[in-house]
Amino acid sequence: MFIFSVEKDESNRQIYKLTGYEGLLRGNSFVLTQPSVSIGRNKNNNILINDARISRHHARIEILPDGIYLVDLNSTAGTYVNNIRITRAALKPGDKIQFYPPETKKIESDDKKIKEGQTHIVDKKIMMPATISLRDFLTQDKTKWVSTLKLSAMEEQVRDRKKLEILLSVTNALSRPEKIEVKIEEILAVLFEIMDLDRAAIWILSKNFGEEKKITTDLEPVFKYKIFRKKYDVNDEDEPVFSMSIIKKVLLEEEGILVKDALTDEEFKSSMSVKVQGIRTCVCVPLKTQNNLLGVLYADAQRPVDKFTEEDLKFVTAFSAQAAVAVENSLLHQKIENDAKLKSRFERFFSPNTIDTLIKKPEFVGKGGEEMFVTVLFSDIRNYTALSARKTPREVANMLNEYFPLMVKIVFRKDGTLEKYIGDALMAIWGAPISTEDHAREAVLAAIDMQKAVTELNQKWKSRGMETIEIGIGINTGNAFLGNIGDESFLQYAAIGDTTNLSARLCSCAAKGEILVSEQTYNLLKDYHLKFEELESIALKGITGKTRRFRVVF
Repeated sequence: MFIFSVEKDESNRQIYKLTGYEGLLRGNSFVLTQPSVSIGRNKNNNILINDARISRHHARIEILPDGIYLVDLNSTAGTYVNNIRITRAALKPGDKIQFYPPETKKIESDDKKIKEGQTHIVDKKIMMPATISLRDFLTQDKTKWVSTLKLSAMEEQVRDRKKLEILLSVTNALSRPEKIEVKIEEILAVLFEIMDLDRAAIWILSKNFGEEKKITTDLEPVFKYKIFRKKYDVNDEDEPVFSMSIIKKVLLEEEGILVKDALTDEEFKSSMSVKVQGIRTCVCVPLKTQNNLLGVLYADAQRPVDKFTEEDLKFVTAFSAQAAVAVENSLLHQKIENDAKLKSRFERFFSPNTIDTLIKKPEFVGKGGEEMFVTVLFSDIRNYTALSARKTPREVANMLNEYFPLMVKIVFRKDGTLEKYIGDALMAIWGAPISTEDHAREAVLAAIDMQKAVTELNQKWKSRGMETIEIGIGINTGNAFLGNIGDESFLQYAAIGDTTNLSARLCSCAAKGEILVSEQTYNLLKDYHLKFEELESIALKGITGKTRRFRVVF
């Protein structure tokens, strides 16, 4: 697109220039007179390039004391120097600069090979080169266009072949999974390159509108993504108004429509968006795969009536099928990435079975929560303060790093949730975030396994000449508020309420190797094959009245 050069003026001072060598700016020269020169599709840029492939704010040239640098501004299509994609690169005279992937190979035209009476083109096998450009199939001479497709007038069979080649090229161009917003921008950029449009937009539904519309035709669609593009950018203005009556009709009927003159169309002429925006002719098609209605693709023009033709509708319908596959792949790719991040975050606190369920509940990720009937377990190491005083911090850390993984493994094996570590203490919950009926039993069985695991760990430590430990455990059952608490940047799943406080108090009064449960937990388990021994009721800090407590016999 540009050649960078350094010249001398009459005063023998250096002048930095960009000279267009192809495309819309071929033959134009730009002298770089400012320390920072912006390049993009928005009119506020120092160098305006009105090309659908170019991002609004695509790149910047920086003139610094140590050299001239080209910086990509996170553009969709990328910035290239001598056919190599860059994020920031020093420029030298003769460098070739492009703002979309370079065209490395052109396809040979074989229009002349199509003979009269030959089988219809859709039955013909077309071999595509590995790297091609859409421009290989299009003409930029507007006088030759007979519809919004940038194809010159030609025999129908040749024109069909051209359209098929374009669609095959589009499939290749849109095949790589991207973030969904980037993929939609890419689809719109490709559409603008193929067709002479004023505006285009893609709406992606936030839920399965295809199923819900069977209930009522008055249902308003809810969109998760709305991205638009215009032929002429005017600042970074708000999203323009589109005809939602047209879009809703396409969603409800799942069929594309062509409106040749919206201002006279009986169905749409009363629409406020049609009046305000002066929409004359438009095409709107559903974005759907074999099984899913994903959204709509919409394009309109404020220019002469009949700008869009039936041929355009058929082409955009075929294009939308490919775009829908690209969108679905990107949504799936994004879901896989998000699920992996969630799994990495969850696996520190939840059992594998719980994680699989939570990943299917996106509402769980944010702030908020609910009151649930749960069982809470507290455990800590007896005489930990004295133990820590006898050891170095590294020795204490090594001991805890061997002890805690054993405890957590048992919690997860019993489908519990690790709520937190507090020094040498551990807090776990059963019955949340997934409600279960036997949470009290699982918590007590986990506590028994934890005590047995400490006994086995002590045997190993004794053989290595290390000190041993003893733990006490307290368990209580009741209502608690469960949910994600904290700042959006760091949310902690937590249980809040008296149920938690009582389990902590029972833990504090448990002897070495002892498991104490509350009356509430005992009442749920007294008919199970578990043995309990009631101890003397005592007053606990922060708890009204005396508390009944039961020792688990194991």
